[in-house]
Formats: sequence, C-alpha cells, structure tokens
Amino acid sequence: MEVEGLVGVVWHDDLDHVQVATISRKVLSHETIDSSYIDLDRRGINDLIRHLKRARDKAYGRDE
Repeated sequence: MEVEGLVGVVWHDDLDHVQVATISRKVLSHETIDSSYIDLDRRGINDLIRHLKRARDKAYGRDE
C-alpha cells in the first residue's frame, strides 16, 4: 500500500485564524488514513514560515 501525505491551508476573511491540515491517504483509492488539524494565529503562522524557510535552506540551499 503506497501512502501520500498532503498539507492543506484554509482561512476565512471573517475569522481571526488560519487552519492547517495534514492528511495521509492511500495513493490509488485516495482513502484517508489519518488527518490532523491545527488553528494558527498570526504569531503561529510567522513561526511556521520561519521554520519552513530554515528547513528549505538546509535541504536545498539558500535563495540568493
């Protein structure tokens, strides 16, 4: 069984948070195996962006 991981981002203009979801599903059937959701405020989003940039730079080198 081959599994893929997905990340989704959802927000609404009238709410004060952003929701990030991670989903694991089977590749062929798209059957969801597991999912997790987290609500982020502005500080949480900035922390996530900073960590993603650091991970990207370590994995692929810095964008110059």
